[in-house]
Amino acid sequence: TVIDVDGSVLQPPAKLTSDPGYTANYYAAHVSKLAGNKTLIGWTYWLRTGTRSYKYTYYVQYMILDSFGNVVYKPSGMKVGTFANGLDSAQMTNGDIVLAWTGGSYPRYYINYAVLSGKTFKKTKGTTSLKHSTSLSDADYVSVTTDNAGQAILTWKDYSDQNLKYALLGKNGTI
Repeated sequence: TVIDVDGSVLQPPAKLTSDPGYTANYYAAHVSKLAGNKTLIGWTYWLRTGTRSYKYTYYVQYMILDSFGNVVYKPSGMKVGTFANGLDSAQMTNGDIVLAWTGGSYPRYYINYAVLSGKTFKKTKGTTSLKHSTSLSDADYVSVTTDNAGQAILTWKDYSDQNLKYALLGKNGTI
């Protein structure tokens, strides 16, 4: 739903995905404000193939809407491996957008990120995995923000040692 500043509905609820039955599952919906009166809507999902021996492929998907709810950038999916959950994002001062999520496979889960161009909304960097030297596994609950210097800050919980961790990404999306 897109709501105007006076509370009136500009666009009623709209379906973003199609019901694929039991061959896919959408989750970890996320919304983030972007410059130029735009909004990123993102989610993670898996697709299941096979009949007796199932194979799951995970994706991070996002789209960009303007302030009236019009699609500026059609839904685009990034194949991200064997697991994806907990999506978050933020726009850096140079306009680029950092998407971050939990990825990996049991029993090892890591924080992953990708950088999108703020002009074309296409992926310019990643998928990059943050395999911290003290993290054996089990990272989750990533959160992303930016600072005035144009960097992105990712924080998360690491269940393997019960600590909170962070990574600072420079303007070009590297640690």
